[in-house]
Amino acid sequence: CHFCGKIDIGGFWYKCLQCTNCDRCSSCMSSPKAWASHDPSHRFFPIQTNNDLSHYWIVKHDMEKTWQPPYVHLGVTCSGCQTPNIRGARHRCLMCDDYELCRDCASDPEKRMQHNPKHPLFPIKSPLDKSVYDEARRQVNDHAEARMTRLVVNRARTSIEHHDVTCMGCAQTPLLGVRYRCMVCLDYDLCSQCHSDPVFRDNHPLDHAFFPIPDPRFVTAYDDALDRLSRLGH
Repeated sequence: CHFCGKIDIGGFWYKCLQCTNCDRCSSCMSSPKAWASHDPSHRFFPIQTNNDLSHYWIVKHDMEKTWQPPYVHLGVTCSGCQTPNIRGARHRCLMCDDYELCRDCASDPEKRMQHNPKHPLFPIKSPLDKSVYDEARRQVNDHAEARMTRLVVNRARTSIEHHDVTCMGCAQTPLLGVRYRCMVCLDYDLCSQCHSDPVFRDNHPLDHAFFPIPDPRFVTAYDDALDRLSRLGH
């Protein structure tokens, strides 16, 4: 055994499929210290005491045909541990221009919290996958721009002021955003927040309809609605 030094291993012994000169006894196969002394990603194959290695070489040959060494991202340094030339998958931020983590740092909660946890990380297995990352980032940016546009539009809507108008619910004046005016009472207005609040709405007869006025220029639409109601006999 290459860890404990035991000779003439009884029962099964285990041979590394990546390192042909590394063997272990069954006791060391279950020892955390033994695993820490060797690459934990390496696989071991069980061999009986009759030293029949035929199955071992078959498995090793099949594995080597499908196994590829991890790609090295030359010139790319991990922002977490500062290791240059990241090996294996690199995890690049979709929001920032130059922030990426190696596999170990991306799975480390402490290293992950050193960056904005709301920023998604995109795995790039090989340098050839950079175009896939670029497309993913483009979609994220398009979504962020659309969200910002909606936010600006919503802010513009709520910034509209109805001068000389006071909300009868919260006493806001001038009333901002959409103004809701009662179709029955001559002088009763609510802001959009109070209009959607059951407490403020219950302070006024529930059978009274409210007309939305999004802009002071549309007050005439309210007058037209009142005129139509009067002609209908309401």
